[in-house]
Amino acid sequence: MAVMINTGYPEAVVELIREDLDKIHEQKGSGRFHIRDSINDRSMGMGMMGLMFRQTPSVIFWFEKSIGIDDLTTDMEQLEKEADEATVISGRGLGRDDIRDMLLALLPDDK
Repeated sequence: MAVMINTGYPEAVVELIREDLDKIHEQKGSGRFHIRDSINDRSMGMGMMGLMFRQTPSVIFWFEKSIGIDDLTTDMEQLEKEADEATVISGRGLGRDDIRDMLLALLPDDK
């Protein structure tokens, strides 16, 4: 199963949730892919270039075995300890189609 912590960054994650979530759940089952929302981590600081924002990327945590939906946490450190693997979705590289295709390829089909 996979658990995505959605920070709203990058925009590809928001697009995936809005456009592809039903398709993923239909093909893979709603118990195989879960989304937890997290508040954007925006750290403000004054530097030479003025006000700067840092956004925390969304992360997909992968689990070999299913865990109960009620046991899921949004604590990144705890999920990282429990997960078998993690994929950080930064603003570079992976687009909505790439994320969807990765989920569809790696998650087992609903039985």
